[in-house]
Amino acid sequence: MLARIVVGCALCTACSIVASSDEQVLHKGSEITLADGVTRLSFRTIHAVQTFADGTIAEDGLPYASVGDGWLELVGGATIANAGYVFTLTRTSCTTEARSGSDYGYRALASCTIAVDTARDDAPVPSASPYSVSLSLGDRYATSTATRAGDQLAGVRSLGFYIEGVDMTTQPWTVTGASAAIDIVTSYGVANIDLQAMPIIGHVEDAVAGNQPVHVTVLDIGNTNTHCGPLPAGCTNVFDVQVDAQPGSGTARVLEYH
Repeated sequence: MLARIVVGCALCTACSIVASSDEQVLHKGSEITLADGVTRLSFRTIHAVQTFADGTIAEDGLPYASVGDGWLELVGGATIANAGYVFTLTRTSCTTEARSGSDYGYRALASCTIAVDTARDDAPVPSASPYSVSLSLGDRYATSTATRAGDQLAGVRSLGFYIEGVDMTTQPWTVTGASAAIDIVTSYGVANIDLQAMPIIGHVEDAVAGNQPVHVTVLDIGNTNTHCGPLPAGCTNVFDVQVDAQPGSGTARVLEYH
């Protein structure tokens, strides 16, 4: 672990508060508890479906941070507030290693380095009003997107999907079944959801992100075999969901996610 301690007023509202920065290396089996004594960084497997565009296999796990009862995958960066602290978490690098199957070789994710900046929690609590947003993920591989509904965070992380049924009698073809792994990210937590349904279009999942009930509807899903149109649009990967969130509450909060 590389660490440095910064004392001053730049990151906090009182000069007596100490803000720290360090780096944590996560690998298979590792788990680290942050300064609040609650938030954990862990290298673990949450979902069965995991597909990455570069072909990497995450058989040992992926880097996550706990938010209440849910787990937030650290893809780029995230800011989490809990128990008087704000943690800014940045995935700075990852390593892979060559491994072999029975008759093939592959690259496996072996570890990730997470930069952790710790400061006093003086962030405002977001409103508790309900909202509805539509989120589009233009890839069948792992990807994510986030937006704001007023002052509340609304995001989704997908670890990809598999098409499991197609109706070829329609034009264009209609996806009838699929499995997918998604994390719904709100200001009040994370809901880790494994989807598998037939029919999949219009499928609804009810979950809880922290203490915030969410209603997730699959609006559309498909790959370049099922979603083709005239040029210049051509063929695309599509994964669209609608998130209807009820008022939330809780001490653990997700301030930023990207």
